Amino acid sequence: MEQAAELTGLAAEPRQAEAWIQRLQHSLRLEAEGGYADLQGRTSRFSDFLNGALCAAPAALDPIRQQLLALSRAYGIYGDTPPLQRRQLVVRTRQLLHRELQRLRPAAAPGPPRLTMAASASSVTAVAASNTPASGSSARTARQACGVAAARLQPSTPLADVHGMGSRLAGRLARLGLLTAGDLIRYYPRDYVDYSRLQRIEALEPGTTATVVATVRRCHSFTSRRNSNLTVMEIQLQDPTGRLKVTRFFVGKRFGSTKWQMAQCRLFPVGATVAASGLVKRSRYGLSLLDPVLEALDQPGQPLQSGQIGRVLAVYPLAAGIGADTLRKAVATVLPCLQRCADPLPPALR
Repeated sequence: MEQAAELTGLAAEPRQAEAWIQRLQHSLRLEAEGGYADLQGRTSRFSDFLNGALCAAPAALDPIRQQLLALSRAYGIYGDTPPLQRRQLVVRTRQLLHRELQRLRPAAAPGPPRLTMAASASSVTAVAASNTPASGSSARTARQACGVAAARLQPSTPLADVHGMGSRLAGRLARLGLLTAGDLIRYYPRDYVDYSRLQRIEALEPGTTATVVATVRRCHSFTSRRNSNLTVMEIQLQDPTGRLKVTRFFVGKRFGSTKWQMAQCRLFPVGATVAASGLVKRSRYGLSLLDPVLEALDQPGQPLQSGQIGRVLAVYPLAAGIGADTLRKAVATVLPCLQRCADPLPPALR
C-alpha cells in the first residue's frame, strides 16, 4: 500500500509542476502587459510573489532548481532594476518555464496519415470512361455513352459487346472461361490484399500490407548491372516518425533508356508528398516497400486518382496476357447487371 501511494505521488508531481508553471506564466504575462511596472496584486507585489515562488518550486523541477534560485534572487532586486532589464528578466523566465512545460508534457505520437479517396469505382461510368482517356466535351460524351451501355447490360451479354472491353480483351478473358457478363460477375476472388491500413513508418511491421503518406527525400532510377533488362527505381521516403525505402522494378529494354528513367524521377521530385501501398519487408538496410503502388499528391488532401492505394483489392486467378488491374476494371464494368440477377438467398435469409 505504501509503495502504491508513493507511485501515485510520483505520478502527481508532473501535474503539480504544470499547474505551478501555469500560475507563474499567468503572473508573468500580466506583468508584461502592464509594462513591467511591478504590479501590485491582492496580497503582494509581482516581484515578491516571483521571489518566493521560485524558491519553492515543485520537486519535478529539480533539474533546473539552480536556475530558478538565480532568477529568484534577481526578482529580489526587481524594484531597483531598470525597465529594460526587467523586460529581459521576465522574457528569460517565461522561456525557461515554457521549455520545462514542454518537457513535462511528452509529445503525443502522431496519428495515422489521412487520405482523401476519389469517387468510388462502383460508379461504372467513371471506371469505363477511364479506359478511354478523353478531355472536355469528349470526356462527357464518353461518360454518357458508358452510362447507356451499363444500363443495357444483362448477365447474358457477351463480353465482346460490353462497352469499354472490346474483342481483344474479351478474347483474353475467354481463356479463363469467361464469355458473358454473368460469367465475369461469378468469377470470385481467391484472396484480398488490404491496403486500407494507413500507418506511420514507425508502426510498419514486416510481412503486412499497409499504406503510408510521406515526403520524398531522394529518387534514383538505374539499370541493374547484373541484368540489362531490369530497371530499378528507389525512393527514400520520410514522415514524422522515420524513413522508408521504396523499390520498384521494370522489366524490358525500353525502361533502360536514360530519358525514361529521368522522366520517372521527375514524377517524384524531392519534397513531393507520395502515397505508397505495398508489402512491408525487412532488409539489411531496414524496412522497405517492395514494388508498391505509388501516387504523387500535388497538395495535402488531394483526392487519390489510384483505384488501388488505400483500398482492399480483390486478387483473382489470372491467365497470360491479363493483368490484375485489367481484370478488376473488367469486373467493375459489368457490376450494373447485378441489378438484374436474381438473389439466390431466400427473403428470410437476406
